[in-house]
Amino acid sequence: MKLKTREIAIFAMLGAIMFVSKVVMEGIPNVHLLGTFVVAFTLTYRVKALFPIYGYVFVNGLWEGFSPFGWLPEVYLWLILWGATMLLPQNMPRFWICFSIRLSHFEQSARIQQKSVPEHNAR
Repeated sequence: MKLKTREIAIFAMLGAIMFVSKVVMEGIPNVHLLGTFVVAFTLTYRVKALFPIYGYVFVNGLWEGFSPFGWLPEVYLWLILWGATMLLPQNMPRFWICFSIRLSHFEQSARIQQKSVPEHNAR
């Protein structure tokens, strides 16, 4: 698979966007855009989506150091999500994409609300 110069530049920018979103969102609990980016890139670029994904993994390894506990799991975890997304049809209707995004936001907000409600001890 030969990449054009334009594709290399696009994939580098996508990997950089993934890294910047991770660094910016570290201060906000329970907000992770990396999975959304992996799914979106995979639905758009299919096999070539591995370039920005592993570009991000490499830059993240440079940033945090290539420790086996922080960097090594990302080497194979994003591959699992990429593989699961590859099983989705390429021409998936937009309704289902929007529905899945809304469902994930609803699930995440329900978890946040559940954590914010104080627990009362029944006596």
